[in-house]
Formats: sequence, C-alpha cells, structure tokens
Amino acid sequence: SITAADLAANGPGDNAHVTVTDAYILDSYSAYYYEDKPNEFEKVWIPAIAMDDPYAVVVEELYAAAEAGNPDDPDYSAVLNLSYPDNIKLVIYSEELKSEGQVEAFMQETNVTGLVMNELEKLDGAELTQLREMYPSLNTDNIYLIEHNRTPKSTGTTMLMMVGGVVLILAGPGLFFLGRNK
Repeated sequence: SITAADLAANGPGDNAHVTVTDAYILDSYSAYYYEDKPNEFEKVWIPAIAMDDPYAVVVEELYAAAEAGNPDDPDYSAVLNLSYPDNIKLVIYSEELKSEGQVEAFMQETNVTGLVMNELEKLDGAELTQLREMYPSLNTDNIYLIEHNRTPKSTGTTMLMMVGGVVLILAGPGLFFLGRNK
C-alpha cells in the first residue's frame, strides 16, 4: 500500500504490485473502443493525482460551494472552467472498465490496486495524443503507468513457463534433425 503522493514522488520501490491510496482520479480520459462493439471500451487510460494536490482541493471546494449555493440545481461552471493540473504523475490503464458508466463509477474511488507497468509498457500512440489534448503539459517521462487489477504471475506459473522454455530449447534441435531425416 502506498499513497498517490508517495508513489508520484518516490516510485513504487521494490514492489511493482501496489494499492495506491488517496488518489484523485481525473475526469477526462482516453479510450479505445472495440471495432465490432462501438459502445464498449477495449482499453482506458485515466490520469490521477494525489488527493491533497492543490488542484484536487480546489475542485472539491468548488463542488461543495456549488452544491451549498443551490442544492437542487448546483452550478458547476466554475469547475468546468478550471484548467487541468500540469503535474500528473499517475495514469491508470484498464481493460476491465468497459463503459462510460463503469469509468464514472471508478472515478469516485480513491484506492487503485494494480501493477506498475513502466518497465513493460509505455504510454504512446493515439492514447497519448488524446490525453495531451486534455492535459497539454503531460510529461510521459515522469508518469507511473498502473494497470488496474493486474497481479504478478504466481511463482508456480513463472517456474512452469521457464521449464517449458528450457524443454523447447533442448528439444528444438532434435526435432529439427528428426524432421530433416524424413
């Protein structure tokens, strides 16, 4: 378990499987749709900041003021006119959030469990272009990409894959010559 502020400042440490606490998940995101299912997300990238980030504090104060001013019909225009933060350090990647409704419900969460993927995945391509349209100062050199709900492979699975690889390496030349003789 690590706070969003600690992860953004210091990284995940020795354990890439994390539960990020006190995250403020931002409301603009990038999504790929399935070609044959135009209303279903295949992949989603959602930026997040620490709950105590000045941007998050101001947004929550503006929401509270709008709701206090007119509880039946709050005016959120002050929030909508606010510029997005320029210090985004966390991006959550998910293949599990399949609709706008699921993403909106996820945005209400403050804890995210997943695997920090910076060594395996990069934020680039169309998703980066979309995110930069919303967050122009997004710097991919300083982002921790967290795959939502991904867990590391178990030791048994890893060992089985390694043994299978060794067997294939050892059996490959024999199968090659056996096939060649026929």
